[in-house]
Amino acid sequence: MIIIAERKKQISGPQPIPYLLAGLDREWVMLAPYSLKFWDKLCLEPYSKNKDIAYVCVVPDNDYICSMTKTYFRELSTHYELCRLGLHRPLLKAFSDQGLLRISQNINDSIQLPNVDQWFTDHETTHPLGTRLKLYAQIIKGQL
Repeated sequence: MIIIAERKKQISGPQPIPYLLAGLDREWVMLAPYSLKFWDKLCLEPYSKNKDIAYVCVVPDNDYICSMTKTYFRELSTHYELCRLGLHRPLLKAFSDQGLLRISQNINDSIQLPNVDQWFTDHETTHPLGTRLKLYAQIIKGQL
């Protein structure tokens, strides 16, 4: 019994904050996590290979929201690439509107939507956004 109590004492307590490994002038340096907010000012680069990202944004069919989403992701892409993390581009092959999948709230009843997981049907009436989540899931499943 005493050994178990001593182990619990040893395990509990705050753990040290882990350091990050990043590149600086072609050298590897250990940095505190607090330095991440200065990534671009310190001209850091990732330790691992660059990760290229192709994204799709699911948005309601609203011109203002789509415009603001495009602006946000354009700025995010610029910042991601300036930080030398890789490429951050919209998936244009399937979604030509700069990677946006616009979803209209007025879906025609004659359109056959695919079946989705039972979870969406269960939450359709219990959750305030349940119907919209189910619609989004059906359209995404149909598009992808």
